[in-house]
Amino acid sequence: MLYVALTRSVEQLHVITEKKISSKGEENRNFYSGIFINYLIQKNLWEEDVLEYSFGSEIRVSMKESQISVAEIHQKFISTPWQEHNVVLLASASKLWDTNQGEAISFGNLFHEILAKIFTKKDVNKVTAQYHQKGIIDENQLLVINNTIISVVNHPKIENYFSEEVIIYNEREIVDVDNQVIIPDRLVFTNKNEVVIMDYKTGNPSAEHHQQLLKYERVLKSMNFKVDKKILIYINDKIDVVEV
Repeated sequence: MLYVALTRSVEQLHVITEKKISSKGEENRNFYSGIFINYLIQKNLWEEDVLEYSFGSEIRVSMKESQISVAEIHQKFISTPWQEHNVVLLASASKLWDTNQGEAISFGNLFHEILAKIFTKKDVNKVTAQYHQKGIIDENQLLVINNTIISVVNHPKIENYFSEEVIIYNEREIVDVDNQVIIPDRLVFTNKNEVVIMDYKTGNPSAEHHQQLLKYERVLKSMNFKVDKKILIYINDKIDVVEV
């Protein structure tokens, strides 16, 4: 993705990234920001107080062509209500919350989406607030979702895996030897070669959930990683943590 982003510009490329460095002043090359900072360091250009860097010439090679748009004014506008078209509209995260089936589907999908953006405990309030500010969830949903996710990240069996002491990869695509793509919900590296596999589930426990984690384990072992634990986190009225 980064390669494509950096190689498609014709004349100018503007990159906006974070200044993400540790308290020791070290960049983390597991993040795009760390890759850019490391590049500047290798070129002896990095200065901690400088936030903008430029390369090459700002002069355009080609001239921008002016375009004339012709506006047409319609004297009459004929329309029929959408209700008469037999069209069902699904809008936003609350698209099916008024039905039992829809509530379960929306609940699971929304939690997966939000949890994919949460790396440590500090991220919970910030991420859920963003969904509320965008109008995806209302006040009541914000309260329920926020409290539920806090219960997940503070669960005594897994709270260490939401700390800043571990390396976390959320929903990273991994290509198997037979070209199948797996996407574990959360991989937590407690050290260089040891990994904990975590998957979020809603609804009832299933043998398929166990099989899914065993498949993840097989793929990671083929990559010479040691799988320390395989954990299923069931998010329903209560939080159940099951080690496979």
